Order: sequence, then structure tokens, then C-alpha cells
Amino acid sequence: MTKSKNHEMLQCSICNGDVDHHRTEEGEVYWTEGHNADPINIKGGNGRACDWCNDNVVVPVRLKMMGCDPEVYAKVKDSLPVQEIDVDKIVSRPSLR
Repeated sequence: MTKSKNHEMLQCSICNGDVDHHRTEEGEVYWTEGHNADPINIKGGNGRACDWCNDNVVVPVRLKMMGCDPEVYAKVKDSLPVQEIDVDKIVSRPSLR
């Protein structure tokens, strides 16, 4: 973790980069925790993703797991990082029922 103007910078559990801080229009930080990285990596139930990994890795995998139309998913999948993720091998967590 690094520090950014009195705020600790969390590391993205996917790319290991800094988790983005969300700011108001005035520049005041209002969120530093990133995004839930499930199902990519859970890290004891608390994996966090940066904005880029959330948009380009986590959300496309969630869409695939929900059975998103293959044509729609193909458009989203093109934005995955070079390190391809085999979404068919990701095991979802057990139901909480």
C-alpha cells in the first residue's frame, strides 16, 4: 500500500496496481476501496479491483457467468487484458441459500 494525500492506496488484487480513489467535482476523496473483485480473486473474501480491472475483467466475467448472449459477450471480451482469463474454469461461490 502507498499513500496519497492522507489516504492509503490499496492494491488491485488483479493487476497489483493502485486502486483508484473516487473524487467529487471539487477534488475531495469520497471512496478509496475500489470494486469487489469476485469472482476473479477473492483473497479471503476481500479482493479489491481498480476501475480498469473492474470494467475490463470483472464485469465481463460476471456477464459470462450469468449466461450473457455470446454475441454481446464477444464484444465485451475483446476488451479483456492480454493475460486472457479462462472464464469457463472459474468456479462460482456456493449458494448462500
